[in-house]
Amino acid sequence: LPCCSLLYQNFIIFLFQVISHKDGVVKFKRYITYEFNETKSCQTCILGNRIWIPNMIYQKFVEAASTTGMRAAATTLLSQTAFLEVEVGEFLFEGYKDPFLDKVCEIPFMNFVCDTILDLPERIGMFFELNNTNDGVYEISDGSENPKDIGKILTWNGQKSVDYSWSIWLEFQKELEYKGVPAYRFVLPPEVLDPYLPENDGFCNPTDKKFFDSQNETDDCFPAGLLEISKCQRSQPPVMISMPNFRFASDEVRQSVKGLNDTDPERDNIFIDIEPRLGAVLRAHRRFQINIEMWKGKDLVFPVNLNKTRSSLIPVLIIHDDAEIDEATLEIIRNELIRAEWWAHSITTAMAGAGLAMIVIAVVYALLKVRGNCTVPLDQVQTQEF
Repeated sequence: LPCCSLLYQNFIIFLFQVISHKDGVVKFKRYITYEFNETKSCQTCILGNRIWIPNMIYQKFVEAASTTGMRAAATTLLSQTAFLEVEVGEFLFEGYKDPFLDKVCEIPFMNFVCDTILDLPERIGMFFELNNTNDGVYEISDGSENPKDIGKILTWNGQKSVDYSWSIWLEFQKELEYKGVPAYRFVLPPEVLDPYLPENDGFCNPTDKKFFDSQNETDDCFPAGLLEISKCQRSQPPVMISMPNFRFASDEVRQSVKGLNDTDPERDNIFIDIEPRLGAVLRAHRRFQINIEMWKGKDLVFPVNLNKTRSSLIPVLIIHDDAEIDEATLEIIRNELIRAEWWAHSITTAMAGAGLAMIVIAVVYALLKVRGNCTVPLDQVQTQEF
């Protein structure tokens, strides 16, 4: 499959609404807003550009028709297309309306499938209806009782523990300096996206979908480097995420799409730079790629024959999220921590040097005094002849 790319840049604005701050606990909501930055995007990148994308609604009916007892859903594929042409603004923010959905859902029995089983939305967009939304209520420690707990999440939406669909961790990579502040860098290791490791056991969902020859017929897991997120989203869209350009994936996965860039450890990775004593995040880079599943279904030969179709993962979007500490807060860290430590170290060194000098002077003085006491005038020296 050929692949091309356009660079669209957006501002991501976070607004924190503090609900309360007492007894060492800060309670807040985090609101997020996306704004298109045309001046930072490529010259031909405008939201009105039209692009071809995989039709996710079409894929949902392929999934339905592959289910026992719902073969009739295959008839809807006659009135749909596997790809749609939409505007970039619709695909990203405004949401696009599937031109075939209304007609399909008017078919007898299909209205029940659309509303109840598939739970299809009226509009589809990667960031549709996400502007000025929050992801819940957080309670975190302000570190007043224990400095080591500063920033620690205590509850989310009133829950101390939550269900999760995958375990993600970061590993220490190296020490570095960020704008004059010493920092530790932690990166996402490839083991996080390897479903065949013991620590990731149990996270794969049962599926009949097969995109690569390396997939085991008796295994529900996709190849390493891929993470299915459909079960965590409304309507379970046919979406997988990966690192950009299928970093951490096998050659079989990377070579399934023509035109991808080579992977780059710095550009295509997730990392966080942390000031180790305060635990403050100085810089964070998040990178991931959104891929839409194009599955040929299971034994679909009538009224549409998809057996000769090659099931594929099609990259549609690479996300680069960058966050850095503001200069005012960074200056506080420099003044209150780094420079204070420098002065403390300098004063301690000076005092140690002064103390050492005093000891040396005292020793020299004592030696001179002892030597002076042991001196005898020559006229008092008595000699004896043998």
